[in-house]
Amino acid sequence: MRKPQCWIERLAMAGTLIALMSPGLWAAEARSGFAVATFEADITIPVGHACMGGGVADAREIVDPLWAKGFVLVRLPQATTPAGATRFLPIVVVALDWCQCNNDSYDRWRTVLAEAAGTEPRRVMLATVHQHDAPALAVVLFATLEHTASAGTFGPVRPEGLELRPGVS
Repeated sequence: MRKPQCWIERLAMAGTLIALMSPGLWAAEARSGFAVATFEADITIPVGHACMGGGVADAREIVDPLWAKGFVLVRLPQATTPAGATRFLPIVVVALDWCQCNNDSYDRWRTVLAEAAGTEPRRVMLATVHQHDAPALAVVLFATLEHTASAGTFGPVRPEGLELRPGVS
């Protein structure tokens, strides 16, 4: 098994393992036809990291950890389910103790969590609690703003050749 390379992948792996390896959970939920597994991971930024995308002072100290907390909802196989019935893909819901998670960063989180849970990114709901002493992620947006600021221009001017999504320029 490949070792997860980043903390997003580790979070996704932990949530999936909890969801799939909790036999007590499956037995307790068997009558409803669904099971829920919860997960959490410490996503605290290091001291010195930008908060609110640079809109407030950088992190000076860690007072409370920042968490990603969520759950995976899965449908349990039923004895009466006919062969060839449509498979119910898991649903993942996660909240980040961050200010924002936008655009490419949002897509990356949803893709990694979906892969780990065996579902599709459109079945992953990601939200942030929006406190201002936490990071705001939008990698491509911030790269664009840095580029326009260094060029002495204002506004959403995209650097030539920069793609917002693969295949979309």
